[in-house]
Amino acid sequence: IEFRLFDARILAVGKKYDFFKESLFLFRLKLSSIYERSLSPRESGILKAMILGDRTGLDPEIKSLYQGSGIAHALSISSLHISILGYGLYKLLKKLCYGRILPALSCTVFVFLYSVMTGGSTSTIRAVIMFSTCLASDLAGRTYDILSAISLSLMVILFSDPLYIYDPGRDYRPAPRWKYHPSDEPPARTPHHPEQRDWIR
Repeated sequence: IEFRLFDARILAVGKKYDFFKESLFLFRLKLSSIYERSLSPRESGILKAMILGDRTGLDPEIKSLYQGSGIAHALSISSLHISILGYGLYKLLKKLCYGRILPALSCTVFVFLYSVMTGGSTSTIRAVIMFSTCLASDLAGRTYDILSAISLSLMVILFSDPLYIYDPGRDYRPAPRWKYHPSDEPPARTPHHPEQRDWIR
């Protein structure tokens, strides 16, 4: 259940809380305060939306400009952010560390913590699962199949939250990734790539 409260009154305070999530939330507030002190309100609102997933301080004019340009997804934590952060860190750790197991585990933990800190939306969780699947395929020496990764992520999400099937946006979120991998027709062979593998349906 996702919701937001405005002008709410606290009637009682409990002593039990999740130390793990509370620590990440405080770290998020710390980063947010740094942005607010170092940048203008408009710039800090953009950075907080792009990096921390906090769009409360985002200027409505900036939001409409991003929507009009068709890049509003940049203001939401999604596969774009997970890919840039995760793959960038993975490539760096592979050069600094021997082997691939430690970099892969470190990046998986990092993107998971980042997803929890930024709110853990469904699109972010799906991106984390797909990223972890890509790293697992690299460790196993297998080819990463994006359709299999999408299917696995949707199965995990539905298993943890079956009501997600009633989400009105469920049919459209994976669509941009599916359109590059159509299953109805095989890709055409080109004379420049005679070694191209046969399409596996």
